[in-house]
Amino acid sequence: MTGINKDHQLDSQQRLAFLEKAEPVRELEADNLTRLAEHIVMTPMPAGNVLLGKAEQGWIVYLSQGVVELQRKKTMPERIEQNTPRTFYPLFTEQDYSSELKALENAVLLKVNRNMFNALL
Repeated sequence: MTGINKDHQLDSQQRLAFLEKAEPVRELEADNLTRLAEHIVMTPMPAGNVLLGKAEQGWIVYLSQGVVELQRKKTMPERIEQNTPRTFYPLFTEQDYSSELKALENAVLLKVNRNMFNALL
């Protein structure tokens, strides 16, 4: 997603526009989607860094910027690039928290609080 400032933040309209396309959060009613957008956390991930899925269990994590590689057990690594349809699906699912995510270049992750999403459903 373009338009990220030097602090790796999206403005409120950009946050809402992202969530309107993102699974599963786009299922929320408009008012709740707006509330959720106000609480998004943008996290920079420098190239070479690895993120463990089990550390992100409280979040629904999306790729906002950059290129990452997702490694699940017993499967080939999945390369995920910004501005592709895959960015609108969570990087980790509740079933595969054993996955690892590696930044192939500097990346920015967009995180949605899973408990808040569930409460707004």
